Amino acid sequence: MKFGIVTPLLNARATFKACAASVQTQLADFDGVHLVRESAASIAPCEDIAAAHGCDYRRAPDGGLYDALGRGLDEAAAAGCDVLGWLNADEQYLPGAFAAARRAFDADPVLDLVFGDYLVLGAGGAVLAARREIPPRRFYLRHGVNYLLSCTVFFRRELWTRLGGFDPAYAIVADKRFYLQALDAGAASRARATAT
Repeated sequence: MKFGIVTPLLNARATFKACAASVQTQLADFDGVHLVRESAASIAPCEDIAAAHGCDYRRAPDGGLYDALGRGLDEAAAAGCDVLGWLNADEQYLPGAFAAARRAFDADPVLDLVFGDYLVLGAGGAVLAARREIPPRRFYLRHGVNYLLSCTVFFRRELWTRLGGFDPAYAIVADKRFYLQALDAGAASRARATAT
């Protein structure tokens, strides 16, 4: 099972190193690629950090976060990655996240999307909150915030290609729209086993 993780960057030098290290640690035990797509508008590019962590790095003009992210996910899908996800520059994967996602996908061949718990950290790494997963529900997503955080979500390449990626009409909430489309299309989802 090959993982394709995309990180979009814009002026992210302060946080990207920890993000890249968390992906590299996971990929040490799994086949996959970390595609880093940095906006040409970044004042202090992160190419050196990406190179040090073995990332597939590109810097180019983009139409915003979801444009860069969508192009990266399209590239990961075209490269044959079986499981896709994205990680914002200020996020990190918990140890065992890829293993937990793989176990969930291996256990259920019709499963399209898995998600899990997450920690909210403050300055110096202090834990501010531990959030339990809430199953994706149309009503909650339509009438509230997008609570499916990118640092916990993995989905099969087939779901991404079947839905056609992000809808460019949703420049600010394209991920929320993607999850709503997935639910409307009957995507099977469940919480993954806790990362170990």
